[in-house]
Amino acid sequence: MSKQAEGHSATSTLDATKLRGAIRRALKARRYYSARVADDIAFHMTDWLEDLSRFHALCRSPGRFAPRKIEDILMGFLVHVPNHVAAAAKLMVDVSVADIFEVGAVECGHKQSAGRRGTRSTNAFQRPVSNVTARAEKRKARAARPRRR
Repeated sequence: MSKQAEGHSATSTLDATKLRGAIRRALKARRYYSARVADDIAFHMTDWLEDLSRFHALCRSPGRFAPRKIEDILMGFLVHVPNHVAAAAKLMVDVSVADIFEVGAVECGHKQSAGRRGTRSTNAFQRPVSNVTARAEKRKARAARPRRR
């Protein structure tokens, strides 16, 4: 499989450090945000760029990915990205997440809940979410390690 199909498209060259710095500077310059809030918003808007890169590669060439890889990309994205975006929205514009599609999107856990149209819905994931979360935590830990020069 090509590097692009593995998720190493042009999007993977995004520089999270540069972007985080640009967001911080822009928000601090507006003087509406404290340095800490600007830093938090910048973090929440950049911590998931690796997930974005993988999803972008999938969007560009969906036929190059095996079904299992597509599922892994989607699960990684869906588990990691929404909470960061919700946190950034709350910090920046004081907007909380709402369940506008009435699918139980803001409920905690994976227990059964009433779905749309009175049906019962269950966890749609066939694999435990904890495996995805564990992989995401390992990626974060690797990214946080100091790099050798």
